[in-house]
Amino acid sequence: AYAGGDHQLLFTATDTEGGSGKAAAVFSTQGIVPATAADYDLWSNSGSIRVKVYDPSVTNVQVKLRRADGAWTTYDAVRTDDETFAAAVAAAWTETQNEAGYTVYRPDNRTGIFANASYEAKAVIGGEEKSAVASFTTAVDQPIHNGGFEDGTESCFTINNVDAPFWGSGNNDFIAKLATLCTWQSFAGQGGEHCAKLASQSAIVLAAGNLFTGTFNKPGTQGTVGFGVDYDWKARPTALRLKYHATVGTVNLVKYKDENGNDPIAKGGQDKARIYVAIVDWNARHGVESGMSTPSGMWDPASWFPGDTRVTEGDVIGYGSLWIDSSTAGDSMVSIDLPISFYDRTAKPSGAYKLVISCSANAYGDYMCGCSTNVVYVDDFEWVF
Repeated sequence: AYAGGDHQLLFTATDTEGGSGKAAAVFSTQGIVPATAADYDLWSNSGSIRVKVYDPSVTNVQVKLRRADGAWTTYDAVRTDDETFAAAVAAAWTETQNEAGYTVYRPDNRTGIFANASYEAKAVIGGEEKSAVASFTTAVDQPIHNGGFEDGTESCFTINNVDAPFWGSGNNDFIAKLATLCTWQSFAGQGGEHCAKLASQSAIVLAAGNLFTGTFNKPGTQGTVGFGVDYDWKARPTALRLKYHATVGTVNLVKYKDENGNDPIAKGGQDKARIYVAIVDWNARHGVESGMSTPSGMWDPASWFPGDTRVTEGDVIGYGSLWIDSSTAGDSMVSIDLPISFYDRTAKPSGAYKLVISCSANAYGDYMCGCSTNVVYVDDFEWVF
């Protein structure tokens, strides 16, 4: 079966005397026109699927679309010219309330058009479903820089993170052990040959093992993390996938109170590690300062709201979060997806800083509160679409 549109047939004839001739003929078929990259937007997850219809009496046309081997979704098509109908395709969204009570949305990647997927489409013309199926793929290259940590020269594994181009850490030369908050290691279950190890330390106060996208500057006894890196968003992800293994213990160090005058986490209680991702639209990096004085600049993408005075650099468009409140079972990394919840379903980052990923062996490390022997291994960061 042929896709909708014009098709060329080339005829070659040869007679018994060895003479030959060629001729071409064009025939047109009704049906789906295979989609190209010009027909869809992988950030809005929308597009237009066209159908060629040559019978002028037809007024009822529909398009059926599915992700390969998934369920069909039916869209009504409208006439756009004498021979073409088009169906507007869009993703469905689920609205919910996050843990902080704010409205967030998650896209359903079984509807609409998402990156790195194979699709099938077919037409229903005048109530008759056509057998011809048009297929297309939506390949896109959107890696996370050194997401597998095979490059051991990354800034995060050194004490030089003031100008870290992507991955940074709180490693510094205050005392020798603070150069081991993030190191280049290996661990069972990793992808490739290496991963990142985040190891907390007791260095007068708690020093949390950490890894993040951004910079770190420590001119004295205070250190400042500059969260945020530029990123080329080509397609909307539905989740962040990674591997991790965590050893999380009991809180043995408590230093600073939170903004309400309480211990962020109680001494003697179960500590937590945390990994989160935030899609941001910032005109500057967001700074968080901590050390031997009261910390400042703390923020949480899971409790952001428009006008949030904790974050003045711009908007948080979406986020995914993982709280780790127990040690990982077994002695090998496990894979996990962090679904991304969106505050804004349409905005695409355009500022200077568009992505934050943060991993901390102590979720409340900014307050110098937690277990000083926590260890978290991470590896293989990639997007799910």
